[in-house]
This record gives sequence, structure tokens and C-alpha cells, in this order.
Amino acid sequence: MPNLNLIPHPLTGTPFLTNGLYRYSRHPNYFGGAT
Repeated sequence: MPNLNLIPHPLTGTPFLTNGLYRYSRHPNYFGGAT
């Protein structure tokens, strides 16, 4: 099972999954938190 730890994003403060499926740290709108 992948690791599903929630950590706050340093720019938006929005928690995001560190799962490989959610490796969108370079995408500006990866969870709608940096729109």
C-alpha cells in the first residue's frame, strides 16, 4: 500500500497526499489550492 500521509503544502497550506498518484507539486492547480 502506498503511503497516504497528509502534509501541508508550503505555499498554499493545503494538505495533499504524498502518494505517487498525487505527485503534482510542480503543477499550479494540482488540488485547486494554488489557483
